Amino acid sequence: MAVAESSENSFIVVMRASHVYRGFFMSVPAEWARFHLPNKSHDIELRVNSNVWQAKYHYKGYGGELTSGWKNFVLENFLEEFDVCLFNLISGTNEAIILDVKIFRVVEEVIPPSQVMQETLRGTSKMTSRFVMDSSSEEDE
Repeated sequence: MAVAESSENSFIVVMRASHVYRGFFMSVPAEWARFHLPNKSHDIELRVNSNVWQAKYHYKGYGGELTSGWKNFVLENFLEEFDVCLFNLISGTNEAIILDVKIFRVVEEVIPPSQVMQETLRGTSKMTSRFVMDSSSEEDE
């Protein structure tokens, strides 16, 4: 789906653990960066619908990566490993780099982590006791 919506002004990244769980950095494809971004580190704006996050594009000579601010973007958008992000360049001048981001989720329903923990804690004993009851009733048969 992301490929169908992509253009020459966009790039696609499948989220990895280093993007969303630890490290919290994301490499921008070098060829795309060389063609679309200035050869220097700078601030970058990431937009999802009407929400905006500031991140830092760290230029490394062969391309670069999103660092500072990327973690906030990941956490506030509940990104998970294997989600796919389509980054579409809206403005690529030396003064303003703006990327619209469309998220294609590996799991359709997004549940904030704090809610998952509460539901898991509440449901664990019930699920365990139900499993124990179910398995013991099978042994009785």
